[in-house]
Amino acid sequence: MKKQFGKIIFYSIAMMIFVYTPVYAGNKYSLIMSYEDYAETKKYNLYYYAFKINNLKLFCFGEKDFHDYENCKYSELKKLWDLFLEETGGNNCIILIEGSIPVLYDNEDDAIVKAGGKSGLLRFLADQQNIKILSLEPDEKYLKSKLMKCFLQDEIAYRCFRNIVQTFHSYKRNERMQRIGHLFGNRKKGRLDLEFEEFYDSYNTGISFNQMKEIHYKLFETDLDLSDEQWFYDVSNPLIFQSRMNEMARVEGRIRDEFIINSIAKLKSKKQNVFISYNILNSVMQEKAIKYIYGYLLYRTSAN
Repeated sequence: MKKQFGKIIFYSIAMMIFVYTPVYAGNKYSLIMSYEDYAETKKYNLYYYAFKINNLKLFCFGEKDFHDYENCKYSELKKLWDLFLEETGGNNCIILIEGSIPVLYDNEDDAIVKAGGKSGLLRFLADQQNIKILSLEPDEKYLKSKLMKCFLQDEIAYRCFRNIVQTFHSYKRNERMQRIGHLFGNRKKGRLDLEFEEFYDSYNTGISFNQMKEIHYKLFETDLDLSDEQWFYDVSNPLIFQSRMNEMARVEGRIRDEFIINSIAKLKSKKQNVFISYNILNSVMQEKAIKYIYGYLLYRTSAN
């Protein structure tokens, strides 16, 4: 226990240094909003904006994550997309999305229901205009190499486990997804008739479910309760300041934000018009950094 406690102290100090030191040097990264500041801002369900520099445009659509596809503001997304095409003529354009690239379907309904909501719709719309769509997420190897500087191996393993638990709950909760038997585009899939242990094993993490139970107890000194969906949400929420897993979520978010801003800067240097679809948290936190890259504000809209 003393050895474990000593490691936690060491990694906590390392994390404090890491959090306040940008992964990349440069003014644009210091403009990314902190989670502490975001916690104090007014919250919206919808937040989008557009910037212009010379003849280049960047449009960003941010929306609160919903558990079911019916609540998403697809009409608002399509309006912004149409405006983006009007402003750019569809020339030198690229789309950026969260997560993996969804499967392409030949109609809007299937694109939304079968391929992952907003991302599926954007894949469909991009294909209609022959516009490339990219996922600018840092890969797992890159993320883990950064997180290992601040966190214990068991904590990093638990991050992966936590993500799988949340995916499992999302899969079980959405009846439309259950009927379709399809899970978020090309991500790994678990069959609905399997219990969670088999669902977890389908990811081939190299760590057994029983080992994860032991890691859970080591980290939280309580038995694992898979039915407590709220607990898994809270422990992964960067806006909650309770545990080291919350700290990890903030560090991971910062790594991700800086990676994305760096990628956007590269696209601007290549004279690309960019359309982004993100979680509303990312669109708000990255706005000032994006403005630093893409210049003048054309407009901004928010709604609940």
